[in-house]
Amino acid sequence: MQCEIIAHCVWQNFRYRLRFRDIREMMLERGVNVSYEAIQLWCLEIRRRLCKEVAAPTRAPRRHVASR
Repeated sequence: MQCEIIAHCVWQNFRYRLRFRDIREMMLERGVNVSYEAIQLWCLEIRRRLCKEVAAPTRAPRRHVASR
């Protein structure tokens, strides 16, 4: 359940560019008490991981061409 809450908060920030305080208010309406600082930390961590994953060099599989 906690992972789903975190994922939803991060998704709202990335998808709709909502402020952390706005996301906090929306979560409070749903009965979930979370600080905007926590949401900010989650978003920064996920953004850091995504950037690291995108920037990581990928190796293409080597393909041998048969010579004639």
